[in-house]
Amino acid sequence: MKEKLDSWRSFVKKIPLQGLLCLFVLCLSLPLSAQTEARKVTINVKDASVKEVLEVLKKHSYRLVYSTAVIDACTKKVTLDMKKVPAGEVLDAALKDTDLSYKVDGNVITIKKVQKDENILAQGLVTDTEGKPLPGVAVYIKGSTTGTLSNASGHFNLRVPKNSALLFSFVGMAPQTVLVESENSLKVVMKEQATEMEEVVVTGFQVLKKREMTSSIVSLNAEDIIEPVGTSLDQMLQGKVPGMSVMQMTSTVGAAPKIRIRGSSTIIGSREPVWVLDGIVLQDPVPLDAAELNSLDKVNLIGNAISGLNPEDIDRIDVLKDASATALYGAKAANGVIVITTKRGKQGAPSIRYSNAMSFIGRPNYDDQYLMNSNERMEVSEEIYRRGLQFEGYSPTNAGFEGALYQLYHGKISQQQFNEEVQRMRSYNTDWYDILFRNSFSHSHTISMSGASKTVNYYFSAGYSKQQGAPLDEDSERFTFMANLGFKLSERLQARVSLGANISTTNRPTVDLMQYAYNTARTIPLYNADGSLFFYDNAAGATDDNGETVPLVFNVLNELEHSGIQDKIRGINTNISLDYKIASWLQLNAVLSYNTSATDQETWYGERSFEVAKKRKLPVDYDKQLLGKNLANYKSSICLLPYGGILNYGSNGADAFTARVSLSMHKSINDIHSFSLLAGMDMQSQKSTGVTHEVWGYLPERGKQFVGLAQSGEWALAEFTMANMKPVVLDATRNTLSYLASFSYAYKGKYVMSANIRGEGSNQLGEQARFLPVWSVAGRWNVTDEYFMSPLQNILSNLGIRASYGIQANVTDAHNPHMVLALGSLDPTSEEYYYTLKSLPNIDLRWEKNKNFNVGVDFDLFNGAISGSFDYYHKKGKDQLMPLEVTSTNGDKLVTINGGDLVNKGWDLSLAITPIKTKDFEWRISFNTGKVKNQVFTDSEQSVTYSEYLSGSLVRSGYALNSFYSYRFAGLDENGIPKWYGLEDCDKDGNVVITTQKEAMESALVYSGRREPNFSGGFSMGFSYKNISLNTNFTLQLGNKIRLNDLYQGDDFKLPYPAQNMSTDFLNRWRKPGDETNIPTLTDKPYTVRGMYTGGDNPINKTDIMNNVSSNYWQMYNNADMRVVSGNFLRCNTISLSYSFDSDLIRKVYLKSLSLSLGVTNPFVIKAKGLQGRDPEQVTMGSGTIPPQQSYSFTMSVTF
Repeated sequence: MKEKLDSWRSFVKKIPLQGLLCLFVLCLSLPLSAQTEARKVTINVKDASVKEVLEVLKKHSYRLVYSTAVIDACTKKVTLDMKKVPAGEVLDAALKDTDLSYKVDGNVITIKKVQKDENILAQGLVTDTEGKPLPGVAVYIKGSTTGTLSNASGHFNLRVPKNSALLFSFVGMAPQTVLVESENSLKVVMKEQATEMEEVVVTGFQVLKKREMTSSIVSLNAEDIIEPVGTSLDQMLQGKVPGMSVMQMTSTVGAAPKIRIRGSSTIIGSREPVWVLDGIVLQDPVPLDAAELNSLDKVNLIGNAISGLNPEDIDRIDVLKDASATALYGAKAANGVIVITTKRGKQGAPSIRYSNAMSFIGRPNYDDQYLMNSNERMEVSEEIYRRGLQFEGYSPTNAGFEGALYQLYHGKISQQQFNEEVQRMRSYNTDWYDILFRNSFSHSHTISMSGASKTVNYYFSAGYSKQQGAPLDEDSERFTFMANLGFKLSERLQARVSLGANISTTNRPTVDLMQYAYNTARTIPLYNADGSLFFYDNAAGATDDNGETVPLVFNVLNELEHSGIQDKIRGINTNISLDYKIASWLQLNAVLSYNTSATDQETWYGERSFEVAKKRKLPVDYDKQLLGKNLANYKSSICLLPYGGILNYGSNGADAFTARVSLSMHKSINDIHSFSLLAGMDMQSQKSTGVTHEVWGYLPERGKQFVGLAQSGEWALAEFTMANMKPVVLDATRNTLSYLASFSYAYKGKYVMSANIRGEGSNQLGEQARFLPVWSVAGRWNVTDEYFMSPLQNILSNLGIRASYGIQANVTDAHNPHMVLALGSLDPTSEEYYYTLKSLPNIDLRWEKNKNFNVGVDFDLFNGAISGSFDYYHKKGKDQLMPLEVTSTNGDKLVTINGGDLVNKGWDLSLAITPIKTKDFEWRISFNTGKVKNQVFTDSEQSVTYSEYLSGSLVRSGYALNSFYSYRFAGLDENGIPKWYGLEDCDKDGNVVITTQKEAMESALVYSGRREPNFSGGFSMGFSYKNISLNTNFTLQLGNKIRLNDLYQGDDFKLPYPAQNMSTDFLNRWRKPGDETNIPTLTDKPYTVRGMYTGGDNPINKTDIMNNVSSNYWQMYNNADMRVVSGNFLRCNTISLSYSFDSDLIRKVYLKSLSLSLGVTNPFVIKAKGLQGRDPEQVTMGSGTIPPQQSYSFTMSVTF
């Protein structure tokens, strides 16, 4: 029996996690019998009787109630050819010009004969969905011109033949048909007529019917993505779009995640997608270096192009993924395009809506952090003392066990006081997370007004949000305003005007509090016994008159008080659009847009801060006269900043102009042939300006003034340094001129073909390669429109196959074919400037091009109970920019060339399932996932360092981007010191086999995996019963590897300083021969490759080639292969419970709608055990961010 169980367990372990998830989702789809959703009908009959038409309806699971005699008496013959239409449309056509009328109630159809010789009085009330009377509703006998209008109170009356069908119609409302069988009062509820989101997709240039879509596009309704306050729009997209990976999720205020759509499409350019707002491409507020945006060790804390957008103003989001969808956007669209459509006014009376969200975010804590407490840390210090280990260089004098020991040895405290102090430190357990973090509170408010008449539609909104970060001194405040207006100036001319504005201010500390709390020993107190701040020695300063080093002291609360970072961003977006209808099938469109933003960044340090003390080389209150004979040298050669603090400020502006003119044609011939044509010209200009400057002598507490130094020579080093501080000016312009065209043809809506082309010209390339056409072709076959599919309509209600192929292009900041010289100093003799070569020219530099193939399937099962899509894609990037090292005698040795290929291939899958849907209860499931394989091919040789191997920034042929490497750990030697594989430059016979730096790196390092997931997805489930709904969202990421947090702090680590905390891994450190552990012993000796393999009396290596593969053994241990673990995780993003009040109840207090919601964010995550408490989405320590924290939220939405 045991063998069978073991065999079963082994089998289960081999099943991929993604396979189990897919199986789980499919199992949930079984209970479909409760579906009552309206069924679409496909019918193709010729000269058929009404009875034969009704038989077709029966096959679509409709129940029919009628008199057989009445139907048999109807002799009308009809010919129908309809695809996926409501049953009402079929009946309208079949019963036209007969004396029969019908009523559809769910899946029950009632047919009766109109009694023309028996008139009755039809009377009743017409209201909207909120119960408000609707005046002016047209009420007609169906098929005739006889009718009336509802009066001011919504009532109507009209004499009609018995069993007549009344047609109710009103502008902006869906028509209603009601069967009149008696004179009983009728209550007719009119619903807003809105195009269902899933029926169309928005590309920014066009609105396309989904059934005629040939591209890979994912559409999201705003209600499906909006999450509690504190979550940015880009973060809300995590796990919601197949094939899109959202990385670096964090609870840090203002941080923007990294987004990858179907992998990375460029090597050295930005890999972020293009953001489009109402058809206009947006620009980031501050131009950031592509290397920083791509690095997984750095986080964008400024924000991206949509950071100032209020999520409450969003109506829908469409994600464009393949060449067919993105071709019209030209350059940079190879990374994908995210199109945002904002809200517009809807037909009807003005509506005022107020929404409010509040959230409470928990602080991080020591739970599962694997960090030592005070007693454990003291035992480490005591071992250092017992073994006589010595700190090299600077030795702290007042912190921890070593500080107390120093005080004892210098007679400042007695043995008894020393013992008492040690006992106190054992029980300190300073909770740095509790001190430096808080349970923060954030809130947001939005008020909007919208409405529309026959000639004007409008939407206005104003928003305010205050977000408080978990770290102290971290918060953000944002004001937003939006106005969208539409005007029908005439029957032919329409205009749209949009204006958006935002102002945001973000404050954050200069100290990375997450890193500080993690790395600081809990034996260090925050305060002295008298309540004053405790400052501990943290660095070495100048030398006093006695030859002793003056310590530079640190207290984190002091640093928070006397330093800070502030970012202010102001942005305005304007958009004017005109549509002129030349003919019913021909339209002219003109768009003019101007977007501008201004960003002010300020980082400051007061003269009491530790940062300034490091420049001054003395604590702020230190009497310089104590330096004695060293004072003169201190002033002239050591001190960089004698007075005041530091201000580093930057001011950036970004302006973007867009002008577009297009002519569009939509023509249909006999409902068989459908043609669409779009042709136009697009002009864009983006200009970035800015200046950054660091100024010393800043006095923030004295009116933000500055103190200067007289050029007397007394402070020679400081005077020289400050005199040479110059601002850095940014002035960059990017202009593009493009022509674009799009054509599509559909035959009976069954066969669709499309083609797109955009000719792009850029000023970033030379004359020979300035223009490039970007194009795509695509097709679609709606298989279920074929007659042979009719028997399967109730099972396979929709099946569409599509394919596309196209060329995408990319222009990066590195695209510069010209020589660039760096200005140097002025030669006083010749009065000419020195220049240094900064960038070698390459006039043959070309666009990066991506050949993109996509094939996809869209399907619906059981009349929409299950719907989904599957895509397979293959993207090959040609002419990727790569740096090539060449021989140079003056300056840079690198030239940029088109020297690489980049391949991304994979698949996307999405499923939407409604297992149960009744009048009162609904159960919804959605699941999406995608897998991508990324691979680089290049012959470009690069000179690289070990840090590039370790960080994953190395670009290596045959491997994925962000592939990283680790040192080959070989265990501990007999003294508890790490051993390593691959550090020898010769074989067993003494022959030198490693002669190049590349060979040395590949011998010492081993491939560990990729840092980006190659499999990502999301899963959500929702339940609603009457007015109550419960929703959950999950995110899944697989395939990436993570290096554990550093065990040793700093590359030169030998012994932990008293203020440094240590991992509990050190509790299992090597202490004596025979210990079985992988944790090295404590030692004060330096261990390097040079010292161990090349130096000494009997060196192992014969050359120095291996000396540059690492800094030392402790840096190697931090980056060892056995410290790499799986980054796979399944995170529960949100759980929310919502309640919508009954309209009859809230109408009594003059409200249209009221809903409340409670939610929890990040309640749990399932992750690899080897992570040792680390969150799988935590960015590298030192990035200035904190991992996602658990939060609780309350939201309210009320409409007046």
